[in-house]
Formats: sequence, C-alpha cells, structure tokens
Amino acid sequence: HFRAKRCGRGLHHTPEKAFWARFIVWVVPTLTKTRIPRTRPRVGVMASYPFCELFRTKQTAVLSNRRFGSDDAKYIADSLRHSACIVTLLDVAGNKLGEVGGRFMAEALQHNSKITSVLIGGNNLNVSGAEAFAGMLSRSTSLQSLDIRDNKIGDLGAEALAAALLSNMTLTSLSVNGNKIRAAGAKAFAGVILNNAALTTFDLAGNKIGDAGAKCIAEALQHNKILASLEIGDNNIGDAGAKEFGLSLHVNATLISLDLSGNKIGETGAKDLAEGLRDNSVLTTLCLNRNSIGTAGAKEFAALLQCKTALTSLNLSENKIGDVGAEALAAALCKNTSIASLYISENKIAAVGAWDLAGALRVNTTLTSLDLSGNNLGNSGAESMSGALRANSTLITLDLSGNNIKNSGAEAIAEALRANTVLISLDLSGTALFD
Repeated sequence: HFRAKRCGRGLHHTPEKAFWARFIVWVVPTLTKTRIPRTRPRVGVMASYPFCELFRTKQTAVLSNRRFGSDDAKYIADSLRHSACIVTLLDVAGNKLGEVGGRFMAEALQHNSKITSVLIGGNNLNVSGAEAFAGMLSRSTSLQSLDIRDNKIGDLGAEALAAALLSNMTLTSLSVNGNKIRAAGAKAFAGVILNNAALTTFDLAGNKIGDAGAKCIAEALQHNKILASLEIGDNNIGDAGAKEFGLSLHVNATLISLDLSGNKIGETGAKDLAEGLRDNSVLTTLCLNRNSIGTAGAKEFAALLQCKTALTSLNLSENKIGDVGAEALAAALCKNTSIASLYISENKIAAVGAWDLAGALRVNTTLTSLDLSGNNLGNSGAESMSGALRANSTLITLDLSGNNIKNSGAEAIAEALRANTVLISLDLSGTALFD
C-alpha cells in the first residue's frame, strides 16, 4: 500500500504512506485491547454452537468419529445439562475426549434424566475416566446402556465400575470390551453378576482374564438369575476355564447367549461344555468359533445335538473339524429338531464332508441358515449341495463363498435353484467362475 519515490537527497513519503503511518501509531494499539466475544455461551444457555440445535430436536445424537477433544466434550456436556435437551441415545465413540472430556461427560450425565444409552468407546478415558463414569452410575436413575469399550480402563477402572453397579438398579447393558482387564477386574465383575439385579447383557470380550478370571465369572453364573447374554471371547480362556463354564451351565437357568469365540478351548473344553449343555434348557446361542476343538470336539457337539437341546444357533467356525467332524454333525442334523443356524466356515471341509452335509439337508426340517464358506468343497461338493437344494424346503441362507467352486459346480447349483422355492440368500463369492 505504500508508494515512494526518490527525490534529491532521500526517500520522501507520499500522502498515502503518511496515512498508514498514522494508522499504525494511533489505531493498532486500540485493537490489542479489544475484548474478543466468547464463542461458547455460558452453561444453561441453549445458543447456536453446534450441538444445541441437535440436542434440542433429535432423540438420537450420533457424534462418533469426529475427532472431538476435551473442549468439544465440555460443549456437549453443557448441552446435556439443559432442560431443553431431548436426547435419549448419545454416541460419541471413536473421538479423543480423553480423561478430562470423560469427566465432563460423566458429570453432565448425572444431571440428565432423559439419556438412556451412551456409547463412548475408543476415547482414551483410562482409569480416571472410568472412575468418573462409576461416580455417575452410582447416582444415575435413567441410564440403561453403557458402551465404554476400548478405553484402557484396566483392572482399576473395572473395579470402580463394578463397585458402582452394586448399587445401580437401572443399567441393563454394559460393554467393557477391549479394556486390558485381567483376572482382578473379572473378579470384581463377578460380584456384579452375583449381586446386581438389573444387568441382563454383559460384554467382557477382548480382555485378558484367562482361566482364573473365567472361573470367577462362571461361579457367579451358577447363582445369577437375570443375566441373559454374556460375551467373553478373546480372553485367553483354555480348557480349565471352559470346564468352569460347563459346570455353570448345568445349573444356570437364565443365560440365553454365550460367546466364547477366539479363545484357546480344545477337545477337553468342548467335551465339558457339551456335557454342561445336556442339562441346560435355556441356552439358545453358543459361539465357539476360532478355538481349537478339532474333530473330537465336533463329535462331542454332534452327540449333544442328537439329544434334546435348546440350542438354535451353533458357531463352530475355524476349529479344524475336517470331513470327519462334518460327518458327525451331518448325522446329528438328521435327527435334530432345534438348530436353525449352523456356522462351520473355514474348517478344512472338502467334498466328502459336503456330501454328508448334503445328505442331512435332504431330511432336516429346521435348519434355515448354513455357513460353509472358506472350505474346499470344490465342484464335487457343490454338486452334492445342489442335490440337497432340490429336496430341502427350509434352508433360507446358504454361504458357499471361497470354496474353489468352478463352472460345473456353479452350473449344478444354478440348475437346482430352478426347483428350489425357499432359498433367499446364496453366496458364491470368491469362486473361480469362467476360469
């Protein structure tokens, strides 16, 4: 903005330059003293910052994966405190609220009587944040579901939450998945299972409770009269822990779903679980995928399925049961009248196993979903399944993806579908068609 010219002995200022010089001397100093307006309104004022309108008009607030930090958590907390907030489900998972943000949220929830569900997983709350939520739970009279997974709360955080739940009478669903909880934390939650009269769904998967922690949980289940769903997969539980769960299943009369996937349960553990289920009349869903039960373990469950059982869904995927295990399960399906869903993907089942299972499908009248993906059925196995599809009148979903099926096998299945009128979903992805 300055313009100057050299005249005679020096640099002479133009009128424009003189104006800007005076502006810098007189005006700029006053700007440094100007008060910047607050961008965040005071607590209790439902103004125009981002969350207010959402919380005032929507019952479901999804704010997940926004990279929100502790400052944003304070804004959210201020909105939650206001009487105009109508939100009942709050999802702030996958942000960066940290311990400070977690405390803001927990304190605000103490004063909110409308929120019933909170998802705050993956926010680095750590022990301090878990303790803040424990304080909230000990006072809350409305929260029914809390998902605090992947927050590194450890045993200390688990113990704080468990202590709060001993007096809480409203929370029915809790997830502490992936929180580095070990046996000590599991022991604390066992006390909750033993004494809490509200919790019906509990997700403890993805931790490291081991057999010692599994024993605590299983023993508590023997006396529990309300928990309906327990997820405890990926916890380094072996045959010793499986034995404890087998013992609890003998007497437990409320658990409907048990997920033990991704552990280290072998043939012995499978046998103990199957024996426990012989006397159980309530468990309908059992997940044992990603274990090591092998052929012998598959035979144990096959023997169970030939007896009267409440099981309607069984997941034995990724257990290396092979053709022999498939044969045993097929024989059981010929007699079983309860199983509706069977998952046996990635089990090294080949054409022989497929032939046995196809024979079972010809006579079974209850199975509606079968997952055989990731095996090696080939064209021969596909042709066997095509014959079963012509005769079966109940199967709705069939997954044959990743089975090295080529043109002739696919053509056989396609031809069978002309006669089949019930199959709704068929997955043949990953096949080598037109090779």
